[in-house]
Amino acid sequence: MEFNIESYLCSLPEDILEIDISSKNITYIPSLNRFKKLKKLICYGNELTFLPTLPNTLQELECSDNELTCLPILPLTLKILSCAYNDLTCLPQLPLTLKILNCAYNNLTCLPLLPSTLEQLDCSDNKLPCLPILPLTLEQLNCRANKLQYLPTLPDTLKILDCSINKLTNLFILPIILQEFDCSSNELTILPELPLTLKKIDCSMNYLRFLPTLPPTLQNIDCSMNYLMYLPLLPPTLKKLECYDNELIILPPLPPTLKILECCDNELIILPQLPPKLVEIECLNNPIYEIIAHDNFNILKKNIDIINNFKHLYYCIKFRDQFRKWLWEKIREPKIVKKYNPDYLIEHLGDNADLDQVLNEW
Repeated sequence: MEFNIESYLCSLPEDILEIDISSKNITYIPSLNRFKKLKKLICYGNELTFLPTLPNTLQELECSDNELTCLPILPLTLKILSCAYNDLTCLPQLPLTLKILNCAYNNLTCLPLLPSTLEQLDCSDNKLPCLPILPLTLEQLNCRANKLQYLPTLPDTLKILDCSINKLTNLFILPIILQEFDCSSNELTILPELPLTLKKIDCSMNYLRFLPTLPPTLQNIDCSMNYLMYLPLLPPTLKKLECYDNELIILPPLPPTLKILECCDNELIILPQLPPKLVEIECLNNPIYEIIAHDNFNILKKNIDIINNFKHLYYCIKFRDQFRKWLWEKIREPKIVKKYNPDYLIEHLGDNADLDQVLNEW
């Protein structure tokens, strides 16, 4: 049965707080003027090309996944606005009370002034060449898949940042409480200092030749498809490491927490000892793979252990004589020369010392 929007709205009481007309295949919404207490309007998943005048009591508007080309004047009480997946080319002035804005998947080329109360902003998949000044209250920013060449100053309150698939060539200071960071698919040659609170980073598909010191709280890192020749020390909390398609020859010691390792398409000639919690490893297209390759994961791990044990034994034998020589020249011989030098005897022979006793102890 076809949904009749006018009949439905007429059946609703005037003091209703929420109207949900999502996914009804409607092409318009009649006047909402009689709903004097309406706080929430949900109309996503329709074929709307415009919206009526919105009640001045409205706090949440969900109009995503329509065919809207513009929005009406927004109520001053609005706190949440979700207008993603439309054909919007610009946004109206945003109310000062707004906390959450999702305008992703539109045709926006600029954003209006952002309210100082904003906590979450998703403007991904648009045509934005730059962003406005970010409010000091912002906690989440998703600006992926735009045309950004730089980012504005990031507020210290930011916890999640996704600026992937842009044209960024440089990043400056990152917020000190940042927890998730995605800067993949850009033109970065260097990363800034990483915050100590960071848990997840994706810097794949850039032009990086080295990474900064990794924070001790990091759990996931994807640095694949760069030009890395080595990795820094891995944190003890790491669970997933993706470093495929680089120029790595060796890997650093793997932390015992690691569960997933993807290091295909490198120049690896050896692998470190695998952690006991590791459940998945991908190391195709490396020189070492031809030696350790096996369909059985446990046998593959055993092959790596055999290679590492053999390497350890080889170097022990190879450098045994050099080590003995170094030990004699640098440690043992200097101690002997010092102790049995006459100067040592004179130094320990005091005015009241017994010569025979000193000689016996010498």
